[in-house]
Amino acid sequence: MKKLFLLIGVFAILGISSCKKDEDDKGGSGIVGKWYLYSTQLMGMEEELEQYECADKSYTEFKEDKTYVEVEYTKANECNAKERETGKYEINGNTITYGAITGIPFEIDGDKLIFDLEGLGKSTYKKM
Repeated sequence: MKKLFLLIGVFAILGISSCKKDEDDKGGSGIVGKWYLYSTQLMGMEEELEQYECADKSYTEFKEDKTYVEVEYTKANECNAKERETGKYEINGNTITYGAITGIPFEIDGDKLIFDLEGLGKSTYKKM
């Protein structure tokens, strides 16, 4: 009988902890942070960031208050922030909407954030 209660207790604890993780992930808390452009793949061809000087400084920062900042760096004579976009983002399941991007599928794999550009390719960002 003691083994039965112990077994029930273990399953109850596992069930509660897994529900807590699901609730946390639904809010998109895993996306919060500064994500630097790591690689892009367009039409099946991998784009090397090295050919675009300063591209590795480009980033998107998602904040806890559901706002974002997006900065793209380019090189004229030196690395300069070319574009700065700010606004609100919304996560619905595994899709995100921010700026001109509406309902784009994404996944977080460790320290990588991968946007699936639905038939066009993928953009991968790395959290640093």
